Amino acid sequence: MQKQLSNIVLRLVVRHPTLTLEDITLAVAHEPEIGHSVGLMRRAPTGERLAGFYADSLWGRSEELMTQKDPFRSAVELFEKLEANGANFKMLKELKTLTNLWIDIFDVSNVGGVLSLETMSFFQTRNIGLGVELFHNQSQA
Repeated sequence: MQKQLSNIVLRLVVRHPTLTLEDITLAVAHEPEIGHSVGLMRRAPTGERLAGFYADSLWGRSEELMTQKDPFRSAVELFEKLEANGANFKMLKELKTLTNLWIDIFDVSNVGGVLSLETMSFFQTRNIGLGVELFHNQSQA
């Protein structure tokens, strides 16, 4: 029986209380899909102004994968690719950013993986937290 592909989204989010969005973008060496700088007026996704100002800067980017791979292995490969293209997560660690990678798994058929000590060490040395979210296909319920 052939293993079915799963839709996995790797969502990288970097936050910092004083760095600007531009500072974070320079460190990650990639443009964000979403983001804002500390002190700017808050806005809804529609662009509508909201009350107050952002308390921190946020940089976010996602990568969608259709894969049979272990989602943790896919996460390591994403960071290896980002670092090969100039991202400096060790500098972000020194600057005390809050950096998290969310592994979003949609339409789960049979996806799994082992968060090995080697993988935990890879993310720990870069001060990157991991989160996992599973989304059930409601049409199959």
